[in-house]
Amino acid sequence: MLDSLGVVYQVNRSVRVKNRAEELVAWLLRQMKLPGGGFASHLDSQSEGQEALYYVWTEAEIDAALVGTFAAKFKATYEVSREGNFIGRNLPRRTTQASQPTSDADEALLARQRGLLLAARDKRTAPLRDDKMLADANGLAIAALAQAGAVFERADWVAEAVAAFNAVAATLGEGDRLYHSALDGAHGSEGFADDYANMARAALQLYEVSGEKHFLERARAWVDTLDAHYWDDERGSYYYTADSTQSPVLRPRFHADSPAAPANATMMGVLSRLILITGEQKYAERAPRLLRAFAGEAGRSFPGMAAYLNGAETYSMALQVVVFGARGNAQTQELIRTVWGKAMPGRLLIVVEPGMSLPANHPCADAGMQNGQPTAYICQGATRAGPIQSPVQLSQLLNLPQRGPAA
Repeated sequence: MLDSLGVVYQVNRSVRVKNRAEELVAWLLRQMKLPGGGFASHLDSQSEGQEALYYVWTEAEIDAALVGTFAAKFKATYEVSREGNFIGRNLPRRTTQASQPTSDADEALLARQRGLLLAARDKRTAPLRDDKMLADANGLAIAALAQAGAVFERADWVAEAVAAFNAVAATLGEGDRLYHSALDGAHGSEGFADDYANMARAALQLYEVSGEKHFLERARAWVDTLDAHYWDDERGSYYYTADSTQSPVLRPRFHADSPAAPANATMMGVLSRLILITGEQKYAERAPRLLRAFAGEAGRSFPGMAAYLNGAETYSMALQVVVFGARGNAQTQELIRTVWGKAMPGRLLIVVEPGMSLPANHPCADAGMQNGQPTAYICQGATRAGPIQSPVQLSQLLNLPQRGPAA
């Protein structure tokens, strides 16, 4: 959901979308963050033996919590009624056009009222939380938080994503292997392919946001483990379990979202990005094999293969924006900010700081800063556009439709 809010905000710059993203991150850090870092697996839906009791309200409870604050406005906006909308109580929600305030004053009032309700809810008996740390779920959360931090220009969110990543790597990592889970210092089963794929994706997202090379190295190490112990060389895809699994009756290979993307879908995007970042042949050889492995399924069940198809699009026509310049330079930051301001989910941003270089086969390998000033290039396939030093020009070029691969 956080990923989607970021894309919508890139399109419409809606203050309401930004507010929802901030509230979602606040909930994640308030309710799900573990004491040592990383995120818990889930919250129970019941408290005091009743379903959703912690989250629902009678009209009288809302009136009491919001006394003196124009409670009628909140009730109209969030569709609160005496009859309720969930088992005789109210689950506040904004679903109709009539419930959408248009003024900043309305939003400020509603924000204050939500704070009052949160304070009142904190006095209730909270649902139990499962403090188990899961590698795959944390990978999803970390990647979303890092990307949102860049899109909404929240360095504190990026810092939280880094802290969670480090906690997962320390708690669930053992060399280049991952455990699937941990609770109270005890490890669960060895990692599944989804654990490696999601954590590698999170590492690449942090590398894109921060430029810190150790995230790239960690992603490559986990992909190496996947290739060594999960790869089905006969059919060109990843098994869900490792070759070290004790007496496996079956080693399945998943390709459809259910609801989260499986490793084979996630790895389409991971391998595609590693090709662009490193230029290494091993990734260039593995990605098309993975693409072909489930290509026949796309015609039969494409609605359930969104992640796989997104990864295939990244592989076939990814757009790279390469910025040459020191991250600490204000002009470099303006170019970076321009890129993060555009809704291009398959895009890859690479920042090349002084002293760094690109792979020899990269289309920008022989490019660099012009006249000592931060400079951007846009690459697709073997072609490139640039040099570009104006954020306005870069923004305009990124608005142009992408071209498909050459015939």
